[in-house]
Amino acid sequence: MLTNIKIYMRHSTIWNTFLYIILLFLSVYLSQQLVKNESIFSNQNFLAFIWSHKAYSLLTLFTLVSIYLLKRSSLLFLIINICFQAYLIFGILVDDLNKLVLILNFILISCSYYFILNWKLILDLACYNPFYGKSDMELSALLKIPCEVENNGQKSFEGYLTNWDHLGCFIRGKGELIDRESKITINTIGHSFTFKARQTSRYQKDGVGFIFENEDNEDWSNFISIINDRGYTSDLVVQS
Repeated sequence: MLTNIKIYMRHSTIWNTFLYIILLFLSVYLSQQLVKNESIFSNQNFLAFIWSHKAYSLLTLFTLVSIYLLKRSSLLFLIINICFQAYLIFGILVDDLNKLVLILNFILISCSYYFILNWKLILDLACYNPFYGKSDMELSALLKIPCEVENNGQKSFEGYLTNWDHLGCFIRGKGELIDRESKITINTIGHSFTFKARQTSRYQKDGVGFIFENEDNEDWSNFISIINDRGYTSDLVVQS
């Protein structure tokens, strides 16, 4: 993820992954207290746990921050965090094979593949990836897929697509959006496509990311089908 992209709307998977990391951290604390037969509701015990697991606590904090900011490094932090949690739980179970601890953490760790896979998909969503940088020049007219963004009942700006997928797109064009909800119109290849979307991000002053309000948007599906049949991809835009 580009460092200077501003996020306005976070996908539900982001919050689910955020919660999952917190649950992993609490599971280690809960497991340790169960084995020690000590209260899990004691502030003193919780602070002592954080102090005795400084590396894991810092790793969890960095992971949460990177997930919230949608950093590319968050995927690596997520994997390391899961492995570290499994290592700590293994050490606890070696000392005392508690069945409740075993079952609880088996369920959590079993879900890790799902969260890693879904997080990778989130990082690759078009609505969070402009697919161009500060030094990238404007595309030639032949390579542009022009579009018009209507916001708050009036035309906001014109631009062109730089990235797209089945859930959303990124548009390069200068303009101010009053509301998060917009109507996007694409006129290309002899067809006109219109669909409603919500702003998810902004890059610099000339790029806006959108996610569609309806994932089963028929107009957008038709558009994707047509440009795919013609071999037109966002990779082609960037490489050109």
